[in-house]
Amino acid sequence: MTLNERQRYAINAGRFQRRMERRAVKIARAFLQAKANSAIARLEDGGIDAFRERIEEFATTFEVRTLLQELYNVVGPAYAEREFDLVASRTRMALKREGGLFNIGFFSRKWMQVMRSLMASEETARRITNITETTRRLIREALERAQLERLDIRATARVISEVLGGKALRNRALLIARTESTRAANIAAEMGAETTGLKLEKLWIATADSRTRPAHRAMLGKKAIPKDALFNVGGAMMKHPGDPAGGVANIANCRCCVTYVPVIRNGTAVPVDAPDLPQRMARNEILQEQTA
Repeated sequence: MTLNERQRYAINAGRFQRRMERRAVKIARAFLQAKANSAIARLEDGGIDAFRERIEEFATTFEVRTLLQELYNVVGPAYAEREFDLVASRTRMALKREGGLFNIGFFSRKWMQVMRSLMASEETARRITNITETTRRLIREALERAQLERLDIRATARVISEVLGGKALRNRALLIARTESTRAANIAAEMGAETTGLKLEKLWIATADSRTRPAHRAMLGKKAIPKDALFNVGGAMMKHPGDPAGGVANIANCRCCVTYVPVIRNGTAVPVDAPDLPQRMARNEILQEQTA
């Protein structure tokens, strides 16, 4: 891809990303708003001391796990199908979308299966714990503030509404949605690209604006690398945007994406050596790799 092609891709990818992000934010906001409403209801029903003693019951890992599963299910398959179509169009392949065992319906089910498998990974467990503990911490801090200021239940409810609702809720919903969407999107994009059965290279696509990290902007002019290689992003070795190996400094609020280009030899796209992805997916090998 030329620099101009990358820029056009970044623009189109940005539009798609914002559309998916809006859906993810809506899910995250609904979750956080429900937690805020529940916190106030529990406070008013049982009082400050009783609520403080049972905070662990208020914010549970099961609820956060359900939130992430919903986010991954919405974002992942959409990105997988998009990348499948993009790679196919770049090679002008006449890939059949109807009929046969390995039609797009088959892949869609498998893509969803991979998204579900992410929930079994240690990284997902860490994210679930972080979101849960942050929610509990915010509640504890609100209750401590209420105690120091000797607030009554109604005033304490307003404090909780401040830390869990309003602008704080919008900002946190955006952070959760953007971070988790980026992770799911880039894992899914690789799945979608692999589905074509072609040998691939990949490009890191950054948004060229003032909000983009300098190390990520520097990726704009880099050459494509083999699909299984790691990007050197300001010294951090990452498989794709959102890769936890890059640390929080590289993944929180990241809007970058990865795209795949087929290896062309003598004017023809080169197929993978063996076995092809449809057979691997049928045997669930791809599930084991994504959760390793």
